Amino acid sequence: MASSGYILMIPGVAYAIYFWQVVCGGAADCDALWGLPVALSLVAADLLSPLLGAIADLGALRHRLFVAATLLCCIATAGLY
Repeated sequence: MASSGYILMIPGVAYAIYFWQVVCGGAADCDALWGLPVALSLVAADLLSPLLGAIADLGALRHRLFVAATLLCCIATAGLY
């Protein structure tokens, strides 16, 4: 898939390096400060995915949830700037 390179390089490598060098300034606890929000986002996705999937299937809301998730991701990506 075309987006695989983006998913691997930008959030996984580029933002981590940017955060470590620019935001934290290379301090000793930079890895922990980066890892905590990443871990929390993965736990949130793990807990919400089955629930949202069931809601989308039961209420025939797939398209609306897809649009809402897309807009939320766009806003969050813009917020990284």
